Amino acid sequence: QGDLSRYQYAKHRFIEIDEMPPHWWSYKMQHDTLQQAYANMTILACPVMLCAFEDKPIESLLPLEIVGFLMWICFWILENIADTQKLSFVRKAKSLTGSNTNSSTRDSSSKNNREESSTAPTTLASKPVLGYAPYNSSKNLWTFCRHPNYFCEWMAWNGILTMSLPSWWRLDDPWPIKAGFGLTLIFASRFFYDCLMYWTGAEAAEYFSYQRRPLYRKYQEAVRVFFPFELPFMDHGRVPGWPNNNVNDSLHSDPFTNDTTGD
Repeated sequence: QGDLSRYQYAKHRFIEIDEMPPHWWSYKMQHDTLQQAYANMTILACPVMLCAFEDKPIESLLPLEIVGFLMWICFWILENIADTQKLSFVRKAKSLTGSNTNSSTRDSSSKNNREESSTAPTTLASKPVLGYAPYNSSKNLWTFCRHPNYFCEWMAWNGILTMSLPSWWRLDDPWPIKAGFGLTLIFASRFFYDCLMYWTGAEAAEYFSYQRRPLYRKYQEAVRVFFPFELPFMDHGRVPGWPNNNVNDSLHSDPFTNDTTGD
């Protein structure tokens, strides 16, 4: 097996789009690994540090801290529901593909049905799309946006950020330190959004999804990319072929191998 789709896309983006010399790729991988490690140890750890380092009894929790904790719990549960729905869908799609392939083999043995079997398996069965008809139930989180697990993961982190705000406000450190923590909390939410939306998340997943599955382009046109609700002045990526409209790319792989879910 090769690299996961997100890493294949990263290599394509830096070399083909950004025109980075190919022999720099190994150094770029190390750079990104260290960059992610640094972010995990500093920016993303900041709100947890603020909460953990403040020694207060449970009865002193402020309403904002309780709201942040409830946000984290709720969106953590929703993230797992989205992942479970995706896993169930992938298993069902594989079984449909297998059953149609077996049916095609049986039909091909019959001279009377050879012409009919040449069209099997159907496009829907071999390359279905979760969140697009007929898999667009109102109970399906993937009907409301194309990456509900990423959105819920982001909101779970925003819950931790919210929970840390009272601890930040009660800091007794000099104002430059307090201001630095405050800016870090603001930057952390945007940093994690960019990561899930563009760097290793939605953009990398969809680059391959719309090439593998023709119906995915219709799904892109109908459903928001990240947020499950409308927001003013927000590009929801309802464009066939997002993040770009070039589908003539050599990076193709089987939809049910490697990074199958994309998310």
